[in-house]
Amino acid sequence: MTTRIPPKTIESAVSCHRGGDLDRAQKIYQQVLAASPKDTTALHLLGCLHLQRGQHNQAQQLIAQAIKINPSVATFYNNLGTALRAQGKLNTAVSNYQKAVKLNPQYSEAHYNLGIALYDQRRFKQAEASFRKGLKVHPTHLGMWNNLGQAFQEQGKLAEAESSYREALRIKPDLAEAMANLAGVLQRQGRLDEAVNTFHNALDTQPDLPGLHQHMGDALFATGKLDEAIEAYRQHIRRHPIDALGHNALAKALRVQGKLDESIDSYRRVVQLCPGNPEAHLTLADALRDRGELAQAAIGYREAIRLKPNHAIAVNNLGYALAMQGHIEEAIGCFKNALRIKPRFALAQSNLAFFMNYMPGATAEAVAGQYRRWAKKHTRQPQQARSYNNTRDPDRRLRIGYLSPAFRAHPVGRFFDAFLGHHNPSAVEVFCYAQVGTPDQVTERLRSYAHHWRSTVGKPDTDVQQMIRDDGIDIIINAATHTAGHRLGVLAGKPAPVQAVWMGGPPVTTGMETVDHLITDSYQSPPGLDHLFTEKLLRLPDGYICYEPPSDAPPVTEPPLLKNGYVTFGCFNALCKINTRVIDLWAGILQKIPTARLALKTHALKEQQVCDQLLGRFAAHGVAADRIALHPASPHSELLAFYGQVDITLDPFPYSGGISTLESLWMGVPVVTLNAHGHAVRHSVSHLSNTGLQELIAKTPQQYAQTAAALADDKDKLVTLRATLRDRMSASPLCDAKRFTANLELAYRRMWQQWCKA
Repeated sequence: MTTRIPPKTIESAVSCHRGGDLDRAQKIYQQVLAASPKDTTALHLLGCLHLQRGQHNQAQQLIAQAIKINPSVATFYNNLGTALRAQGKLNTAVSNYQKAVKLNPQYSEAHYNLGIALYDQRRFKQAEASFRKGLKVHPTHLGMWNNLGQAFQEQGKLAEAESSYREALRIKPDLAEAMANLAGVLQRQGRLDEAVNTFHNALDTQPDLPGLHQHMGDALFATGKLDEAIEAYRQHIRRHPIDALGHNALAKALRVQGKLDESIDSYRRVVQLCPGNPEAHLTLADALRDRGELAQAAIGYREAIRLKPNHAIAVNNLGYALAMQGHIEEAIGCFKNALRIKPRFALAQSNLAFFMNYMPGATAEAVAGQYRRWAKKHTRQPQQARSYNNTRDPDRRLRIGYLSPAFRAHPVGRFFDAFLGHHNPSAVEVFCYAQVGTPDQVTERLRSYAHHWRSTVGKPDTDVQQMIRDDGIDIIINAATHTAGHRLGVLAGKPAPVQAVWMGGPPVTTGMETVDHLITDSYQSPPGLDHLFTEKLLRLPDGYICYEPPSDAPPVTEPPLLKNGYVTFGCFNALCKINTRVIDLWAGILQKIPTARLALKTHALKEQQVCDQLLGRFAAHGVAADRIALHPASPHSELLAFYGQVDITLDPFPYSGGISTLESLWMGVPVVTLNAHGHAVRHSVSHLSNTGLQELIAKTPQQYAQTAAALADDKDKLVTLRATLRDRMSASPLCDAKRFTANLELAYRRMWQQWCKA
């Protein structure tokens, strides 16, 4: 027999419950149930009390009992759904919310809860429908409008999301959550200034809203306001010191700002917070790589790969770090592995093609094949011939466009600096399309030489293509091939009637059918290799570049052997050029001349681990460590002065020096190079030939060693070369900017005339 409970008893419990005296309310509910175990009101309300306390399993059991006794109460199903959702049991939660709205279609809170559960399941369209139904019942429900906006946002319906958030703010203008969500939508729409202002309003209203400072930082970061973004991220971290995403965002902003030390500290904090996250190790390794700590970066990439063996980006980046330490064979293996994991990985394909140029033993056909594969996979060729509005007049003034990331302090920037100001304005009109995120003094000087300057930073290929078409460019020259910041994708759309590549990278084919010409010279690209190119080779009569001697170059000094009593060989090229065969040959030269020393200077030598590995490679050939001096990179003027410690520069192969060869010669230091067959990059062959130093160009490794040894043994010749090389270069075609530019303009005219005849 069930004891009847007086209504006032339940009312007393409810009063305590509403008043926050949960212990008293629970005691009364339990008394009621002790007397009447099937009292659905007490079962349900006690379940709700447990729900408030976070005791979700107890809540579920009690409310389920109430439903079993009385299955017709919509509220029971709604609250049971909430208990289930809190436990992550979304399917059964949704089922109970659906029963609630079926029993009572006017139950707005059940529609709202159903929408939230569907949203949690990423069933955004169904969530949208549920919120819409709820708003028909309760059109001023703030949570409904806000969450409807989020459902729209997840579906990419940004205009509808914006409208929903604005409606929530119309009802309650100081609803900070809706402001923050609205700001996020504005940001996604590219309305960055509006987004930043809206975030500011949200912060003024509720500064402690979780995540608000970080989202504000993201918007500021997108507008390029890095100082403000960094401060917003710091504010977020002060409130949430163990939020890895916040530390990661701060690290990224600091890295973009060039504050690598602070950035790395933040990335290390991310790794501490998320040691099992491969992305944390990857981003830290990337920052270490940027700081030149290649060995440490490689450790980070390997850890990311250990945590996620099929991490294609980490495998690719490990390859780059290994390549820049001189481990080319291992690097090539990494790029191939990355492509096995992700066959359409454009960067890995690009790296594989590019670093094949450094690979001893690679054939010219193999290298060209890699570039063709990249072009076939990653550039879209026009389906039909394009029409152009360019007037087919072979003799008119030409509109020439240069597309490059190197309009700055950069080797290619130095080459631009040498000739760009010498163009004949009556013959050509110069347009520069600059992929330069951080301009410098060189940028400003080059800008003054151009008739028109366009920034391509942040613009997709299609926008740059349209820019070139709108400018009516006759010939576009891309001065970067598979190097950082290249825009080869722009050429894939054939925006100009004549397209060429030049300078920025090795003189190998792009593999792109839309590129008409590759500008080179007969030394870099001797006859017999034309079949390897999709482009027509346009060989300039002297060298492929012009050289502007550095204004910060110190005076030439005497050969150091005069005071040392022994010859010092040197090389200031990147370690990626110093492969196994180079070390074999150089070690043989050092063994042949027991008193000789070797000085190497480059960025990667800042790490002791890299130095130790390199010394170990020479030690394997019997060359003691005390005969090799390893030096990290230094400011340019100091680098030039360091040539005062070198008697003879040994050029690496198959990828020779470029700017380093020119600087060595300018500082009076002769360069011995190898004119290898096949795919070799012969920058030095061109520079030495144009300076009249063909006797320093060897045809075989044996001749290379003999040339180096004979020069080391000829003190008088070294003294003479030291004293005369600078004047010799100055009088050569290498430094004749007017002659070079006139030849270049003739080449452009030939390109143009060919198109006019077609």
